[in-house]
Amino acid sequence: MMQTYPGRKNVVSIFTHQKANTKENVRVNPLHTTPPVRKERISDEPENRSTLATADFDIRDNGPLVQGFTFPLKTRTEVERLEDAIHLDNNIRSQYINFLTKRKPKSTSVQHFLSHVFSDEALTAYNFHGSNTSGRAKIPMKTYSVFFDCFLEAYERHGLTDMELQSQLTAAIKYSRNRMRQRSFRARKNQLADSMPFWKKQIRELCKGFKFAQNPNIVEIRTIKQMLRSMDIRFFELQGINPRKPLTISGFPMPLQCEEDIERLELMVKRNPKIRQQYIEFLRCRKALSADISECFSNFFSDEAMVNYSWPMTDTCKMPRKQMNKYQIFTVCMLDIIIPDNSPNEVVGFRFPLSCPEDIERLEFAVQTDATVRAQYINFLATKKSPEEGVSKCFEHVFSHLSLYNYCLFKQEATDSGKKLMTEYDIFTECMLEAWRSHGLTKENLLYEQQLALDAALEHRKQSIYKRQQRSKTIQNMLRQLIPKSTK
Repeated sequence: MMQTYPGRKNVVSIFTHQKANTKENVRVNPLHTTPPVRKERISDEPENRSTLATADFDIRDNGPLVQGFTFPLKTRTEVERLEDAIHLDNNIRSQYINFLTKRKPKSTSVQHFLSHVFSDEALTAYNFHGSNTSGRAKIPMKTYSVFFDCFLEAYERHGLTDMELQSQLTAAIKYSRNRMRQRSFRARKNQLADSMPFWKKQIRELCKGFKFAQNPNIVEIRTIKQMLRSMDIRFFELQGINPRKPLTISGFPMPLQCEEDIERLELMVKRNPKIRQQYIEFLRCRKALSADISECFSNFFSDEAMVNYSWPMTDTCKMPRKQMNKYQIFTVCMLDIIIPDNSPNEVVGFRFPLSCPEDIERLEFAVQTDATVRAQYINFLATKKSPEEGVSKCFEHVFSHLSLYNYCLFKQEATDSGKKLMTEYDIFTECMLEAWRSHGLTKENLLYEQQLALDAALEHRKQSIYKRQQRSKTIQNMLRQLIPKSTK
């Protein structure tokens, strides 16, 4: 390597004669492992470029390689093949030791670096001693050069000893098993969570237009509900939750019965981490997977306790009420128990199109306080509009006509009618601009399209009122025609 740098001799000459001789010996000594690896890597570089490209972590063009192997190793077969190659070919052994030496950062321990060499799936058949409490024998890592001898040779100059390597390999296997269990648990949990909205939608469609007792689909509805209950039981088992186990929050009888208890709980949740954790755990254990927050709200707060609380909006009650969006027990803590959906078409805790002004206010608060909900909402908007489609056309996918009745775009109208300005809401302005900026949307175009959407919502509400009036008149006429016949 020293020959490749012009003027290197002048730099070396300033050192002592002994140091210069040492460097020269390292450079020409045929027994030194590093130069042969570098020469072979350069000569085999065209063959191994595909191996570089498929590595799961960054290996630069001048990084160490092991001929015929791509890291991390994915299966037990690859581990066994590398072990055999190390015993049969000293060149492969030198390449592997050089790979371990060069690729591990100094600040990284062996137990954390091992996942860059072997995948979790490749390590399932191994542990350090070869014993297993479940009765199924494991292969002892201490008898394999790929796990023990080569690691010791690579890191012995860093002070790694036999006992320390044993401890770190044992810890690495423990972390590997935990990662696999977590992946398996998340996969099963997400599978249940992903199928739940479909079945709930099926129930809503089957119930549409019928009273429950007169519904011809009642058998199918009951079958789906029984399946949902089974999914809830399975979900609780995966979470390690016993829904029948009595849970308490220190100093609070649940459900809360009065306004004073709500205020006291909010204060303690902010001040005491233990009470906060107990409250979140109570919510988690008392909410089934198939149930929305609104369906199990009575498990947490009684109707009498909620009399003086509401979500911020134009309240029809003359008495002022407290705004729920300012309480952590109604917002942040409840968001912690909702399972995030991996689909880009969903926003945690919201069902679109939003059906009422309360949902709009709740979404605005969540977008301003939670970066995850904000990102989910922007992704949701991006999926609801094609580049050629106008914003006003896709507005109905996000907001129902009824939910927009209390909002306007101009200050004068807001002053006269008491409506709220949409331009002061991130969900109507910044989020939409960010979601559809690639479509060439500007603030002026957005304002124009929103006005079209508001006009369409107003027209739809007028038609709905007109149709209801016409239905009422028709029913009244039918009753007038029936009354004389009944009296006769």
